[in-house]
Amino acid sequence: MIQLATFSLLPSLLAVTAPTELSAEPIGTLPAPVTSHALAAQEAQAEPKERARRRVIVLRNGGVLRGPARPTGSSGWEVRGKGGWREVPGAAVASAELERDVLKQLDERRDDGSLEPADLVEWAFSAGLLKEAFKLGDEMLAEHPRDTDLRSVCARAGRYVAGFPERGAPDELDRRRQLGAKGSAVVREAVVERLVTAAPRDDVKRAVREDMRSKLSNRRTFAMLAQGRHFQGEDPRGLLLHAVWDPSEAARAEASRAIAEIGSAEVGAPRVRARSSETPELRLRAAEALGHTRDDVFVPALADRRYSRASLPQGGGGGVRPPHANIFVGTQTAYVQDFDVEVAQFAAIADPVINTLLEGAVLDVGVIGVSRVTVRQERRVIIRSLRDITGADIGSGSKDWAKWWESDAASRYRVPPPAERDDATSGG
Repeated sequence: MIQLATFSLLPSLLAVTAPTELSAEPIGTLPAPVTSHALAAQEAQAEPKERARRRVIVLRNGGVLRGPARPTGSSGWEVRGKGGWREVPGAAVASAELERDVLKQLDERRDDGSLEPADLVEWAFSAGLLKEAFKLGDEMLAEHPRDTDLRSVCARAGRYVAGFPERGAPDELDRRRQLGAKGSAVVREAVVERLVTAAPRDDVKRAVREDMRSKLSNRRTFAMLAQGRHFQGEDPRGLLLHAVWDPSEAARAEASRAIAEIGSAEVGAPRVRARSSETPELRLRAAEALGHTRDDVFVPALADRRYSRASLPQGGGGGVRPPHANIFVGTQTAYVQDFDVEVAQFAAIADPVINTLLEGAVLDVGVIGVSRVTVRQERRVIIRSLRDITGADIGSGSKDWAKWWESDAASRYRVPPPAERDDATSGG
C-alpha cells in the first residue's frame, strides 16, 4: 500500500520539511515538548489560549499539516503531534483553515459539477486535502482515463508520495517499477510520467516487457500502462492477448486502454471480429475489452449485436453424465498359451494357441465442472461497455438501448466499426 509523503502525515509536525523561512532555525531545534505538569503550570500563569481545533495548514514550501492546531499570540501556530506541541512561525504558513470548512468546500465543488475533473483534483491538492485528493483522483481516472489534463495533475502528485525516487538515482528504474506496481491510479500516473527517463530507452523497454510476463498481476497492470504511453510504435499483439485473456481484470482494462493510446481503430479490429466467435467466453471478454478502451469507434460493434436465446447454444439440463475420455499407455507381449494336439494317420501335431499379455495403465478423465456464459451475462457486459464509452445512462434493458441506437442521440456513433472498414478497404 502506498503511503503519502511523511510531511503529509497529518498530526505530526516532525515530518514537515523545513521551508526557506525556517532555514536559520530548522525544525530539529524547536523547543522540546513540555510535560503535562509543566504545561499546566505555564498555562495557569499565561493568558488562556484558544481551544485547539482540527485544521489544515498549508506551508509555503508545499508541505501540509493536518490535525489539532491553535493560533499563538505571535501570529504563529501550535500543532499537536505525538511528541507534544510544536510551534510553526506565521511566516512559514500559506493558509490555515478549519478542516471541516475545507471538506465542505470540496463537497460543494464536487456536487456543483461545474469544475472539470482535472481542476477539481488540483484544487483538492492545493487545499491540503491530500488523502481526499488521492482518492478523488483515483475515481476521476477510472471515469475519465483518457483525460490528458487530469493525467497531468495526477503526475505532479509524486511529491506527496513517500519513497518517490529522485531523478538520476542508481536504482531509479527498479524503484519506479516497484512503486508503480503497488500504487493507486494517481501514483501510477506520477510514476509512469518519469519512467522513460529513469534509464536508457532499451533498458526501460526490456523491463516493461519482462513485467508484462510477470506472475504478479499488479506488475502486469503497470507494464500495460507503460507500454501504451511510451512504446506506441511497438508490436501490439501482446497487448491484444492481455486485453482478452489476462486473468486479472485490472490488467485487461489497462491493456485495453493502452491499445486506445496506440490507436483503437488501427489495432482493435481483432477484438471486433472476436465478438462473432463461437466461444462464449471469448465474446464476453471481447465486449468487455471494447468497453475498457472508452473509444467511440467501438460503439457500433457493441450496439449492432443482437442476441436471442435461440442464437446461442444453451446446453442441456441436469442428469447428463459429464463427458469422459480415457487413454491407454502400455505394452502388448505375445506368448504361447497352450497347444491343441491333433492326431491324423498315426501322427500327433501340436497347434500352438497364441495370446497377448497387456501391461500398462488406463487414464480416465472426466469433466467435473462446466463454466457457461449465458445470454443474460453477455448482454449485461455489452450494455456496461456501451455505458462506459458513451456515458449514456438509459437503463439495463436491451430494448431501451436498441431504441437509443435508432434515435438521433446515437447518430454520431453510427459509423462502420474497424473490422468492417478494414474489409471494405481491402476489397473483402
